Amino acid sequence: MKKIFLLFITVLLSFSFGQIDDNGRLDWAVRDREFSREILRAYIDALTEADPMADLTIQETDELRVTMQLSDDNKLELKQLMAKNRSGQLNKLIESVVIKMDSELIEKLINRQYKWDYLSDLDVGNYTGEIVNVFEERNHKQVRDAFWWTHRRVNMSVPAETYVRINPKWAFSIEFGREDIGFIGASSQTMNLGLTTEIFKSFLIIPVGIVGVKSEEAHPLDGSYGAGLKFDSPQFGGSVTFQDMMFRNNQDINFYNGKTDSSKVVYNSYSGSIYYSFTSRIGSDDKGFRLPLGSLRIHLGFVFAQFHYGNPSLESDQAFNLKDQTEGLSNFQGLIRAEYASDMNENMYNDWKSSFQLNLGFQGFGNVQFSLSKTILKWMSFNLSTSYFWNGINFEDGVDELGEPIEYNWNPGWYVTPSISIYL
Repeated sequence: MKKIFLLFITVLLSFSFGQIDDNGRLDWAVRDREFSREILRAYIDALTEADPMADLTIQETDELRVTMQLSDDNKLELKQLMAKNRSGQLNKLIESVVIKMDSELIEKLINRQYKWDYLSDLDVGNYTGEIVNVFEERNHKQVRDAFWWTHRRVNMSVPAETYVRINPKWAFSIEFGREDIGFIGASSQTMNLGLTTEIFKSFLIIPVGIVGVKSEEAHPLDGSYGAGLKFDSPQFGGSVTFQDMMFRNNQDINFYNGKTDSSKVVYNSYSGSIYYSFTSRIGSDDKGFRLPLGSLRIHLGFVFAQFHYGNPSLESDQAFNLKDQTEGLSNFQGLIRAEYASDMNENMYNDWKSSFQLNLGFQGFGNVQFSLSKTILKWMSFNLSTSYFWNGINFEDGVDELGEPIEYNWNPGWYVTPSISIYL
């Protein structure tokens, strides 16, 4: 009798709602443009209230699609909302944001008190663009944004980096080190000062002191003035930079290096990098000691970086004596980088972030670096980055009294940079 009753209820629901598939799922598209705008406008308002700097991928003019699911107790429940833009791309409305919307508006949406059509009855040939897997696309963006700039209006990491979002598309940035060629934080006495967008970073390179802790014998990459450009897309990224020691003088080098002997200076004259990247889902929502559900992005590429060795001229305060420079294959490195970010929670921040990078020179020079970040409050996280160079570079340093060549072994060494991030 119970089975007959459940069958009757299912048939009744099917008759009432129609087109429920074998998995108990019902899909339809909102054909009332004004009501669709009202729903999407409310969603955008709720999203920007939760995160003022959120990327507004979903627009009011998109076509709203509804998915309902028949539960075990034969009740239809809202499963997800999707928005299809004019190019045919589908984007999922964030569930935690939908929950914050007006309940009466959502109830009206579920009850279909407007013009609508079943998805199965729609002409699927009207798609003008490629249907993008919204989960893969958003996961790439989420993990990229976690390392590229910030989800917040202000991200001030002392002493590592600072980002100030001018608007959702632009940010003012301050970064220390040359991470693109393997020198993070204290391992490079440089600061990148520039503007950042969704795809590009343009910046000026300025010499600074050491930001972090280094091993006793470490010789960080010396800094000079220059400029650079980085780009990052869902699959490809890279960078180009240029620096020249002619813009620095003897006293300037002594001041920033923190040493009285400035006769041994190594700096990066110019560099370039190119990489291919892809993003995967990893982790679990299960409780216990498990990696939280998130996104893992892998970079595979090459780096070209030329290093100059020399010392300030004793004859002219503005001149620099170039003694040696890297050539050929010693300028090339293989690049492997992994970036992980846990999914953003209802407060719009990543609880965990971590990165690993390996730069392996074609002639032995290289380093490994690791970073970890844990959000301890909604507006604060603790970060730690470390870098180790297992091999150095030999430069010619002149000749001795017998005419034999003298070599200087430049070994960057080992570095640690702890920092605290404040989010506003």
